[in-house]
Amino acid sequence: MLLFGYCRVSSEEQAQHGISISAQKDILSGYAAMSQAPIRVYEDAGFSGKNMERPALRQMLADLKSGEDASAIVVWKLDRLSRSLRDTLTMIEDLFQPRGIRLVSITESIDTSTPSGRMMLNMMASFAQLEREQDSDRVVMAHKHLARDCKYLGGHIPIGYVVDETRHFALDPVAAPVIRRVFEMYLAHEGYSKILAFLNSELPGHPSRKTPFKKPDLKYLLHNEFYAGVYIRRMGMSKGSRVTSPELIRVPGGVPAIITSDEWRLVEMIRDENKNNHTTALYRAQRVYPLAGLVYCAVCGKPMYLNHGGKDRNGTVQRYYECRSGCVRPSRLEKTEASVYEAIDYLLSNEDSLIRSCEIANGYSSAAEEDKAADALRIEEQKQRVKDETARLIGFIKEQGEDAPASILSELKALDKQSEDLDAQLAALARPVCFYDAQATIALLRAAQQSKNKTPEEQKQALQAAVHRVLISDTEIQIQPAWTGVSGDEGNRTPVRRSVNKNFSERSPCFGFPVQTVRGQAV
Repeated sequence: MLLFGYCRVSSEEQAQHGISISAQKDILSGYAAMSQAPIRVYEDAGFSGKNMERPALRQMLADLKSGEDASAIVVWKLDRLSRSLRDTLTMIEDLFQPRGIRLVSITESIDTSTPSGRMMLNMMASFAQLEREQDSDRVVMAHKHLARDCKYLGGHIPIGYVVDETRHFALDPVAAPVIRRVFEMYLAHEGYSKILAFLNSELPGHPSRKTPFKKPDLKYLLHNEFYAGVYIRRMGMSKGSRVTSPELIRVPGGVPAIITSDEWRLVEMIRDENKNNHTTALYRAQRVYPLAGLVYCAVCGKPMYLNHGGKDRNGTVQRYYECRSGCVRPSRLEKTEASVYEAIDYLLSNEDSLIRSCEIANGYSSAAEEDKAADALRIEEQKQRVKDETARLIGFIKEQGEDAPASILSELKALDKQSEDLDAQLAALARPVCFYDAQATIALLRAAQQSKNKTPEEQKQALQAAVHRVLISDTEIQIQPAWTGVSGDEGNRTPVRRSVNKNFSERSPCFGFPVQTVRGQAV
């Protein structure tokens, strides 16, 4: 009797690096030879098994419906045929069984002509469905394998490198010598300004932005061990990633080196000296900026950077906070700092409002704790019901054995998913509620207020403790105080800090102050 074989890979990448179509066909041919039966193979390359919209599969099913005399459908693995339990059972019950056609999975030793095979079929189909739901984790695992082979996986390509046809890194004949010279200049203790001037004269600009290189770009370059021949890939670190165990893939010698390992160690030594403010550090900032790291664009929400302009009539260098996206006009450094101190003065002149804000916020926190306790009790009761139902179904399966209906597996899977959801809800409820301390916040604001006429170092220490963020728009400057509070359950509380949330302005407002303008430009 004729056998129908079916092969599938979901993408070209899987065809190249996973079990290929040709490998699957060899396995199916071997099974047909052992069965002493001819085989006709249908193949879908580059199609997902999430649905039935696959040309070769549709042709195979059409041939069966037209009366083709096939004794069995043979696959390498069940999820090649379908990754949906519903689709698998539909094909078996509506098409295969009425025509007396067996389904054989070689790898999983499944043959639907036997009771044990039918039971195994349903179990494996459920596992295949779970695998589809975990595709992102599987993709990360595949990427880890490729990363260990030091291949390019997308994203930023370090300046000085290109990607060849095998997706490995190679030296850029134009940019690599320039980067080499940059490190030589740094090791010779050349200043950032001189190095940047050379970099911008030799290369047309930052490839991702087509703009001149700036100090952050140079700093990133000098901190990148990639240039010493070390392949580096961070897996599962992006925002919203489902990966629970982030991993750093680091392969020394995985890429062509632009500098030697000895030179890299010298670069690290210079950086450490600068970081630790040793007397030999040559690139220490000549001025301390009290608002460093606190200033954000009110439009896009991204940090603003400090840029230097020309000199005024008194010979003073003009410095501005600027948004990299250009959402708002530049804000003059001195005016920004003055506006922050004005905002602190205003807050402290309205202490009653601060205290009232904390009282309202703490009222919400108390209500949240009560709701959490009630929700936790309700969820625990639901978990117990799920546990009891799961135990009942497992007991029924033990009693019925192979006669247990396949639908029970779906019910158990649904119960397991429900239990996981309930555990996630309990974990969220376990997070402590914050209670804010108005007097502690006021004390920090007073310390910041008193730092106005002190040294920049003292101003920075006080402002960094009292202010969470400074938001700049074209019309105003807003500050978000760093509220101090305590959090914890059942009286076990530890100090925490929380910023004002603009979504709760009725109890914790942001205080705005106009930005002064001269000739249409924020100053």
